[in-house]
Amino acid sequence: MAVPRHATVCLHIPDQPALLRVLDGNAGEATLGRDRGNSVAISHLSVSRRHAAIRRDGSGWWIEDLGSTNCVRVGGHTVTWQRLKHGDWFSLGDVFCEFRLASDADLQTLLERAQQRRQASGAWLGRLEQAPDRDALMANLMTSIVHLAECRRGFLLTGNLDRGFATAACFNMQPNEPGSRQFTGSTAVIVRAVHTLAPVLVSDPSALDWARGRPSVVAGGLRALVALPIMRHETLLGVAYADSDEPGKVFTELDQEILAAFTEQAALLLAARGLDESLTQIDSCIEADADGQALLSMTAVRWKVQV
Repeated sequence: MAVPRHATVCLHIPDQPALLRVLDGNAGEATLGRDRGNSVAISHLSVSRRHAAIRRDGSGWWIEDLGSTNCVRVGGHTVTWQRLKHGDWFSLGDVFCEFRLASDADLQTLLERAQQRRQASGAWLGRLEQAPDRDALMANLMTSIVHLAECRRGFLLTGNLDRGFATAACFNMQPNEPGSRQFTGSTAVIVRAVHTLAPVLVSDPSALDWARGRPSVVAGGLRALVALPIMRHETLLGVAYADSDEPGKVFTELDQEILAAFTEQAALLLAARGLDESLTQIDSCIEADADGQALLSMTAVRWKVQV
């Protein structure tokens, strides 16, 4: 049987979205390491500058340790030269990687899926632009972020550090749940987004020092979390949060690209509607349905985010 000439490697880097890279077996060996000159550059201190190489020959795909400091492990075993099979996991330092063989059809599916997700982002932006009032806009914004993140539920906080935050919209959860003792999500992700003013996407909260062992994450069985600061210029308008308990859910660079661009465009739309300043004063919460329709409104629970 011919050895597939393509493969993919999904690299799970602590505290970063996963990297998905395509390897072309006809292009010679692919090197992996911290140096930017590698075929696959990995920004993590546990990875050596030139850590490993993956190559294909007539008998299969192989990985070789290039004299790294923290070793190459395949299936948990340290190796210097090892054949890779479809579905194998290997690690470079603290970075865990999944290796998969890929056909031309598999790669085409990846490209088509990426295009479909970008088109979906554009379609949701179009719905935001057509929202007739503030409530409809908040409901559409909340639903769109949950859908684009491919999560199960979420909510939108508006406000700032001075006034505190309030839940302006929620999806697939009770309006009074965020900010209450019944909340089974992760406030740590929200605090981190507010602190860094950058998107936070986590595929395995238990792997991160700042989320490990938190009761909310353990109790909720959460596997994927995202918090997106909504910014206008350098001013924080709010934070969108979504999570999922779906096994195997992984956030990649594509997710970060789509969600960051979407929230940036949404912030511009809020400013164009003259709603950016009023977000800090919202005191009601809209419950949104799967179509982005506002179902009901009630007094919002206020948050005090400690940074």
